[in-house]
Amino acid sequence: MTSIVQSKDTLDLEMGIGTHPNFRNIKMIKIYGTDAIYLRNNDKMTKAFTVKEGYQYELIIK
Repeated sequence: MTSIVQSKDTLDLEMGIGTHPNFRNIKMIKIYGTDAIYLRNNDKMTKAFTVKEGYQYELIIK
Protein backbone atom coordinates (compact mmCIF):
# COMPACT_ATOMS: atom_id res chain seq x y z
CA MET A 1 0.00 0.00 0.00
CA THR A 2 1.22 3.51 -0.76
CA SER A 3 -0.39 6.47 0.97
CA ILE A 4 0.29 10.16 0.56
CA VAL A 5 -0.13 12.07 3.81
CA GLN A 6 0.04 15.83 3.60
CA SER A 7 1.68 18.03 6.21
CA LYS A 8 -0.36 18.23 9.45
CA ASP A 9 -2.51 15.31 8.31
CA THR A 10 -2.79 11.80 9.76
CA LEU A 11 -2.92 8.23 8.51
CA ASP A 12 -4.58 5.62 10.71
CA LEU A 13 -3.16 2.10 10.70
CA GLU A 14 -5.57 -0.23 12.45
CA MET A 15 -3.81 -3.06 14.27
CA GLY A 16 -6.80 -4.24 16.28
CA ILE A 17 -8.68 -2.63 19.11
CA GLY A 18 -6.91 -2.77 22.48
CA THR A 19 -3.71 -4.36 21.22
CA HIS A 20 -0.11 -3.25 21.01
CA PRO A 21 0.90 -2.81 17.35
CA ASN A 22 2.73 -5.86 16.08
CA PHE A 23 3.32 -4.86 12.42
CA ARG A 24 2.92 -8.52 11.43
CA ASN A 25 1.47 -7.61 8.04
CA ILE A 26 3.70 -4.57 7.44
CA LYS A 27 7.12 -5.28 5.98
CA MET A 28 8.52 -1.75 5.95
CA ILE A 29 7.48 1.87 6.50
CA LYS A 30 9.12 4.52 4.31
CA ILE A 31 8.53 8.18 5.05
CA TYR A 32 9.70 10.73 2.51
CA GLY A 33 10.11 14.38 3.39
CA THR A 34 13.12 16.65 3.75
CA ASP A 35 14.88 13.52 4.98
CA ALA A 36 13.79 9.95 4.34
CA ILE A 37 12.95 7.67 7.25
CA TYR A 38 13.08 3.90 6.72
CA LEU A 39 11.66 1.57 9.34
CA ARG A 40 12.83 -1.73 7.86
CA ASN A 41 11.87 -4.27 10.50
CA ASN A 42 9.42 -4.99 13.28
CA ASP A 43 11.76 -3.80 16.04
CA LYS A 44 12.38 -0.39 14.42
CA MET A 45 8.67 0.11 13.74
CA THR A 46 7.75 -0.79 17.30
CA LYS A 47 10.36 1.57 18.79
CA ALA A 48 9.32 4.46 16.51
CA PHE A 49 5.74 4.55 17.80
CA THR A 50 5.06 6.00 21.25
CA VAL A 51 2.10 5.42 23.54
CA LYS A 52 -0.45 8.21 23.22
CA GLU A 53 -2.99 6.93 25.74
CA GLY A 54 -4.06 3.47 26.74
CA TYR A 55 -3.56 1.30 23.68
CA GLN A 56 -3.19 4.12 21.15
CA TYR A 57 0.23 4.56 19.57
CA GLU A 58 1.51 7.35 17.36
CA LEU A 59 4.46 8.27 15.19
CA ILE A 60 4.89 12.02 14.85
CA ILE A 61 7.10 13.37 12.08
CA LYS A 62 8.12 17.01 12.36
